[in-house]
Amino acid sequence: MKFIDLHCDTPTVMFAKKNGFDDTSMHINNSGLKKIEKAYQLCAVFTPDEYKDSGFEYFRSVMDYFLPVAKNALNFVPIVSSEGGRCIDGDPENLKKLKADYSLRVFGLVHNGENELACGGVRDNKKGLTETGVAAVKMCEDLGITPDCSHLSDAGFDDLVKICSKPFIATHSNCRSVYNKQRNLEDDQLREIFHRGGLCGLNLFPDIICDDPKLSDLLPHAEKMLSLGGEDCIAIGGDLDGIVSVPKGFTDVGSYTEIYSMFAAAFSDKIAEKIMFANAARFFGIGE
Repeated sequence: MKFIDLHCDTPTVMFAKKNGFDDTSMHINNSGLKKIEKAYQLCAVFTPDEYKDSGFEYFRSVMDYFLPVAKNALNFVPIVSSEGGRCIDGDPENLKKLKADYSLRVFGLVHNGENELACGGVRDNKKGLTETGVAAVKMCEDLGITPDCSHLSDAGFDDLVKICSKPFIATHSNCRSVYNKQRNLEDDQLREIFHRGGLCGLNLFPDIICDDPKLSDLLPHAEKMLSLGGEDCIAIGGDLDGIVSVPKGFTDVGSYTEIYSMFAAAFSDKIAEKIMFANAARFFGIGE
C-alpha cells in the first residue's frame, strides 16, 4: 500500500531529540514503514507563534538536520511543509528562499496562537489575516506554494476565500458538525475547499475526533466529507509525531494499512485509494 499524508511533525521532533527513523518511540519509524510500499509524507517544521528567535533560521536548521536523515528511511519520500508562519520572520520574501532551497510545497500560516500573519482560531476566532498575512498568501500563490488553513480562525478562512485564486488545503482537520471543536472545519468551509479542488486531511488527534476514540471513529468524519462532495478531495493528515495521544488501535505509521482496510470496508476500495493516495497524488502531481 502507498499513501500520501498531509501533515506530520516528525522533522521538529527529530531535530529536538537528534534521533532517526530507527527510534520506535516515533509514530513514523522504520519498523512501521516496513509495512508500507511507499510513504509520501508532508513533513512540517513547527514554528510556534510565540517563537522569539529567528524562525527562518530555525526552519533551515530543522530541515538541514532532517532531510539527510530521511534519505535513509525505508520507503519514505519527504515533502517539505510548514506549520506556523513565524518561519518567515514576518517577511513574505523569505518564502522565495524556502521554495528555492527546500522546495517548500505547503505553508501553514499559524498554529493556535497569533503571529505577524494571522490568528489561530483557538486564540481569537473572529480575527483574520494581517496585511503581511495577505501578502504572504499572495506570494505563496505566485510561487506555487499551497496555503494551509488548518489552525486558522474562521475569519482567516474567510480571508483566504477572498484572496486565493488557486485551491488551498486543510492539511489536518476534521468536521465540526461531527465533533464540535473549533480546530475542525464547518460544513460550508469544507464545501468551499472541495469546490475549489483543494484537500482536507483527516486528523488522528483524539481531541478532534470524539470522546475516547478508536480508529473506526474516524469514519463519521469521512462520511460527512463524502456527503459534502469531497470524494475527490479527502486525504489523510494524521498529525503523526505531533499528537500526544492516538486513537485506540493505532500503533505507528504501519497502522495506515489498517486504516486503508477500514475505509475500503466502509466505503469501497476505490474510495479508500482516493483517501489514502490518489486525491493527494493528483493535487501534488505525484505519479504512481
